[in-house]
Amino acid sequence: MAIGDRWLGLSALFLPSVWLNMYRTYMQGHPFSGNLDGEGRLLGGLLVVGPGNTGVVYEYHENVFGDHADPQVVLNVTKRIAMRA
Repeated sequence: MAIGDRWLGLSALFLPSVWLNMYRTYMQGHPFSGNLDGEGRLLGGLLVVGPGNTGVVYEYHENVFGDHADPQVVLNVTKRIAMRA
């Protein structure tokens, strides 16, 4: 399944994890800013692609709004790729 092909219903706005993600983001000094244009129910993710024909070496799918990959895991994966190059 492609990362860009995952949708969450509006009822997900009532999930405690979504509210905790919004609170965490706000407390880190990143209050909501921007517009509400576009589709907000589309879940994202992260792909780390290795060099050449290696393909995808790390894949993360957003589970709820505001969810994100662990930065330390992503950093470790990219360091391993750099050491092999």
